[in-house]
Amino acid sequence: MNGLGMLALWSGAAAVIALIVGWTPASAWLNTNASLAGWVQAIGSIAAILATAWAVDRAHRLQKKEADRKEFLDYTRMLEAVFQLVGGTHRIASKIADYIAPLPDGLASAQNLRKMRAEVMAIRDALDRVDVTRLDRFHFVQAVLVSNAVLPDFLHEIDVALDGVNIEGECDAGDVAAKALEVASVVQPFGKLLLTAINQRGGAARSDTFPP
Repeated sequence: MNGLGMLALWSGAAAVIALIVGWTPASAWLNTNASLAGWVQAIGSIAAILATAWAVDRAHRLQKKEADRKEFLDYTRMLEAVFQLVGGTHRIASKIADYIAPLPDGLASAQNLRKMRAEVMAIRDALDRVDVTRLDRFHFVQAVLVSNAVLPDFLHEIDVALDGVNIEGECDAGDVAAKALEVASVVQPFGKLLLTAINQRGGAARSDTFPP
């Protein structure tokens, strides 16, 4: 019997007992049998107490279930946010191939590198704000720390390249490209790990962020 059925049963029992006690013929008969009347009243009281206790317990269980559901969803959203940051690191690093491709000899547009630098800075700042103490698996913590650790060297290579901008607004991005490939390679396994975890929890994450 489900919870609503139990509540109806106990409430019905208490109501029947109350009707019996309140019914004039029954009340007169119970008055001549004082001990039986006491038993009936006791049973009614017990039924009312049990019904109240069950209702309180059910309310508590529903509250606990809702709290657990909210905690699960909040944690899934946090993993999704971390995944987006790790994925963003990978996507930004992968852009260098597109930036270099139009120009010969490993040159890249300084304007494009400045855009890349701004994006890397934004990702780094967001990673700095992730509370890794909320993550319950070491690999998730690693995903944040490792992604954040590779970005300063990436920024350094971009800055070095920008210091050598020529009069055409181009610069040698060979070292930036090498560092970008390294960054993409380092964060890729963590992105795939996060993607698997999020999918297992029924969350939302783009599966094409990290190509096989």
